[in-house]
Amino acid sequence: MERRKALRIPAAEMFETLRTKMGNFNEIVVTEGSARMDVDVAIGLPMDHFSIMSLKEASDSLAYEFLKNQIQKWIQDLIFRSKTEGGTSETDKKDERPEAETSGTK
Repeated sequence: MERRKALRIPAAEMFETLRTKMGNFNEIVVTEGSARMDVDVAIGLPMDHFSIMSLKEASDSLAYEFLKNQIQKWIQDLIFRSKTEGGTSETDKKDERPEAETSGTK
């Protein structure tokens, strides 16, 4: 937990708001309380546990959309943080070249 925070690695968790039914089992598997332990973002989805974990029909899945959007946000945050904290990667250096040089025109 502390190592993740020290390294500034973000974490997200999804939890179901619908009971998971299997045989005699009819319960919430991941409760909101357990999902919110040491994460930056936790979201309850109107799905059962198996639906969240299998990402069925991924492009239409709330779980898939949440993960995709969260990962995109983290990437944007990392890019912003690297630029504002003085970290310049090789990719950033290439982007700083004059436009004429990068577009292939002279």
